[in-house]
Amino acid sequence: MMVSCGENTTSPSEQPSEDPEKYAGYMYFNFYRIDILKNDKNKHYLNPGIKDKDNQDIDVSDFPFTFSFDSSLVDVSKYGGISSKGSNIGSTVITCIYTVNPDIKASCTVNIVDSLPTKEKAWVRVDDYDSLSDGDILAMAAPEYGLTASLDTLSSKLNPVTSTFSSDKKTITSLGEGTIEFYLGIEEKGMTLEAQNNQYLVCTHQGKVKLDASTKTNRFWDIHANYDLEDGVVIENDVESLGYFMYNVSQNYFSTYVDNSISEYMKLPFIYRLEEVN
Repeated sequence: MMVSCGENTTSPSEQPSEDPEKYAGYMYFNFYRIDILKNDKNKHYLNPGIKDKDNQDIDVSDFPFTFSFDSSLVDVSKYGGISSKGSNIGSTVITCIYTVNPDIKASCTVNIVDSLPTKEKAWVRVDDYDSLSDGDILAMAAPEYGLTASLDTLSSKLNPVTSTFSSDKKTITSLGEGTIEFYLGIEEKGMTLEAQNNQYLVCTHQGKVKLDASTKTNRFWDIHANYDLEDGVVIENDVESLGYFMYNVSQNYFSTYVDNSISEYMKLPFIYRLEEVN
């Protein structure tokens, strides 16, 4: 699936002059144009949201949206999941309407295509942590040592595997076999790191990390810019007895570490995101 963001079809500047109070805000999507391969039955979600006039999110937890679309080309689920209808190709516009105020709506152009263009992808170091978004695919690394994190299920550790990095360490040029790829999830309590087998990266009371299907609070992480320590990404959890996520040089594995100080034996890991590159 190739996704390219377009312009929002509604904005506060489009407020009708004849009835200013009727227009309460505007709608936004994950994307405004999407190419879907014919016969692709996977759902690609719009995830509509509403902002008020002051650009603040409005609570839409009960999902008060309806959709208008060409049913000969696509199916749209109750919760905005778009999938190809079959082998037909063509273009259609899906309009999402906010049922609380039908004047607030937005549209997405969907192209059902024979084939998707091939785009090169690369593992790029994340330096702008505010750019992280739900669904990003991430890997953790200690680039100074040429290592990425893999899972040792027997010892509940994230062990290092050898990967190849560019000379400036900004990209991973060859990902080591066994490296864990995480889907980033953004929830009210914090960020989650979910592996492709639907298990979460969680903390244990010993300060180790492992993959687990647990929904307890120790699956939540806070990933943010590092202001106080040496260059690197700060990954913290909300379990008070634990702390930063680090690479243990002396014991050769990734773990959480209570002491906030950085010694020669504990290094902050970097995160790399799988991105399309030109």
